Amino acid sequence: MKMRLLRIKTLNTICASLLLLLLNVSSGAQSSGDVEMSIAEGGVVKTGVPNLRVTFRNLRDQEINLYLGTIGGRGPRPCKLDNREITCTFNFNLSVTDASGTTRKFEFRGMTYVAGRLDPYMVPLQAHSTYVIELGIDQFWSPDTGDYKGLRLDAGKHDISLQFEGRAPWIVNLDQPYIKQMSFWKGKLTSNTLTIEIASIRSKGKHVIQDLTKEIG
Repeated sequence: MKMRLLRIKTLNTICASLLLLLLNVSSGAQSSGDVEMSIAEGGVVKTGVPNLRVTFRNLRDQEINLYLGTIGGRGPRPCKLDNREITCTFNFNLSVTDASGTTRKFEFRGMTYVAGRLDPYMVPLQAHSTYVIELGIDQFWSPDTGDYKGLRLDAGKHDISLQFEGRAPWIVNLDQPYIKQMSFWKGKLTSNTLTIEIASIRSKGKHVIQDLTKEIG
């Protein structure tokens, strides 16, 4: 009887491991062994500015604390967090490869200047749980190349991937002494590559004319 239970338990473990492997392969995301990050389309902010749906998945049997970055201050493009809009400065970078094969690197564009209180934005990820956040690509810029405006994609196909660096908070307020006792996941993550096609304004105009013609006819 004990041998049969042992065989069943071993078989269940193998099946669970295979399922986890298949999930990682299908998502295309690179896992650290502890955390996985993937991206998917999350609608459109405006023409040329897709929204990214970013998912963090805890692969461990224990809780993991993620420090995404800092909230507070003033900036041109707030984040939507916890049913409110607030300026955020997060630990993300973005890679965009256009149809010609040219890859550009962008940094997360957050706080422009300090105004009021700054707080670390922390996410406690329960074992095998997920956390989802939405980011617009207009929240990224490239000061190294002089692209100081929020990113906007031209018409055509673009391959997009996201990078994240986990570290400990650099800001701890006097009323947050417990943060110093917390342990945070540290490491680097790269998401899957997401292909997005941006339609040209001319082609969109044609569709609008065709739709109006159908309605009139």
